[in-house]
Amino acid sequence: KQDIAQGRTGNDTLHAGTHCGKKCCERDSWGACMFAPMAEAVDSSTDVFVEKHYYSAFTDTSLHALLNERKTSSVLFCGVTANMCVQASATDACLLGFKVAVPWDCTWASSSTAKSKARRALRRQGALIVRDGTSICLGDDPNVNRRMVS
Repeated sequence: KQDIAQGRTGNDTLHAGTHCGKKCCERDSWGACMFAPMAEAVDSSTDVFVEKHYYSAFTDTSLHALLNERKTSSVLFCGVTANMCVQASATDACLLGFKVAVPWDCTWASSSTAKSKARRALRRQGALIVRDGTSICLGDDPNVNRRMVS
């Protein structure tokens, strides 16, 4: 847990890797841009963006410190690759003691097998896998905006 808090991932070698320089994640590319319906839900007065350079959003970023500073206990992850960035970030969040939810229809993977393996691994870590159209509440955290996941 301390290694993650200091910016080193708790994940295996694959998930501790970096995606910089790969076309799917170049700044301003489709892989790095926010999905339009998610972008519309952003509240710029409260939402914070952290640029990451590794699969896990906790590796060498200020994310853990920001979440602690805001006394956040629950996080939600979605993204382009369920079995890489989403899994790595959600796993680290679980290891750091956060309540974690992943709206599964807001993820993608290169194969259904890879996505299924990621789902099983995240469940083992304690992440809540949320189905489309399900309303979620991860607790009484005042920093959580309760929105319908669809």
